[in-house]
Amino acid sequence: MNIQFSESISEEDDTHLFHWRDQVFPIESKGIKWSQPTWHLLAANEGEQPSAHLGYGFYSIKLDGYQRVTVVGVGDVVVRPEAQGKRIPSLLFDYLHHSEHATSLTETFALFCPHRLESYYQQHGYKRFEGCVSFFQNNIATSTDKFVLMYRGKPFAGRAIAIECEPW
Repeated sequence: MNIQFSESISEEDDTHLFHWRDQVFPIESKGIKWSQPTWHLLAANEGEQPSAHLGYGFYSIKLDGYQRVTVVGVGDVVVRPEAQGKRIPSLLFDYLHHSEHATSLTETFALFCPHRLESYYQQHGYKRFEGCVSFFQNNIATSTDKFVLMYRGKPFAGRAIAIECEPW
């Protein structure tokens, strides 16, 4: 399995990877507007279309209303059904966490996940942020109890995080 870094994703690859997103992405995410990733990691066998994707971007968040912290926000983690069970997300996360590109941005990675996937992301070194989290939806700061914010790297020393964009 080869992993490629890309600053864009072709329409063909997007359709191949995400056309079935309504069946795969959790019901918890319905009705939430998500940030689009800036960069993409694509996993594929030689000469084949990608079978998995991990997107990420560079974000600034506020801790306790005043301290700015930068994070690599991880999202759009998806594996096509025929490639599931082959530990491909582990390869993508390992690549991301050790890539010169991502680690040059910041040492902290963060993602949103439904409660039921919290233990899965803990296997990749992520910890749950225990405080309050807000993010923008239609230019209004909001929050939800459907997701948890998880992070890997430098701990968030605060009780509240404000994300001034859509979640990733």
